[in-house]
Amino acid sequence: MTYLFLAFSFMACFKGLFFTAFLLLIGFLLAKPKTLLSIYKLILKHTRNNKFSATLILGTGVGFLVGMLFVVSVEPANAQFFQTTETWLSSKFNIGGGTGGGNAVSIVFNVLRAIFVIYLGISLVRVIQAARNDDDWQQLARIPLILVVTVTLGDILAKLITG
Repeated sequence: MTYLFLAFSFMACFKGLFFTAFLLLIGFLLAKPKTLLSIYKLILKHTRNNKFSATLILGTGVGFLVGMLFVVSVEPANAQFFQTTETWLSSKFNIGGGTGGGNAVSIVFNVLRAIFVIYLGISLVRVIQAARNDDDWQQLARIPLILVVTVTLGDILAKLITG
């Protein structure tokens, strides 16, 4: 069973599913804590006379693996909300081969995204200030959270409608 997990992790890495392989490896180590303990004891045996502790070396190794995972699996940044809808509307308002309608749609969607990000930033600052002042920060955090859920569901529905 152990070798099956490791074989699947390596096969997933070769197919480009680095994050899935990493989660599978973490799941394996959590399911078999004796394996993690044996790795720790092995590191402890080899670093007994060094000034670095085995916990530091094991933590640094895991941190390095997580960092490499994120470096390898990074994607280029794109707009997250209503990108499909913007593309669909730009193609529909492309009148006479010009780009006037498409540019107007892009401007409208980018302004909406900017307002959304600015509102979330201001709300985050207000929530943090309320938490520091021992006020009711949960009440302040409720409205931005509802807004994020609403925009996400709206984006999903818009993708279903526009294809």
